[in-house]
Amino acid sequence: MNYTVVVPEPIRDEIARWDLSLEAEDELYAQLEAPITQEALDAMWRLPGPGFVFVYSFDGPDPLILGLTHFYTFWLVYGAKDDHLYIHQCDYKRTEDWGPGE
Repeated sequence: MNYTVVVPEPIRDEIARWDLSLEAEDELYAQLEAPITQEALDAMWRLPGPGFVFVYSFDGPDPLILGLTHFYTFWLVYGAKDDHLYIHQCDYKRTEDWGPGE
């Protein structure tokens, strides 16, 4: 089974506050729009609690600024549709690595 990630409006507002470049935001939404397989879901961290909360984390370099890496974390929960996962919460960090060759 493949799952579709639903990005509710409050989460879209939170992502907008991260002040990503348009290119980085496009890459983020492209990653979120890609289906998640059952195998990938089974491999995700799970938080203890009454229901399943999956931790979906990924990172990537900024498409425009060398040395800048974005780290995204999304907490996913099951929703009304069997093949949909809803983003319940999200977090963002970035690091800058301006090594001698950069």
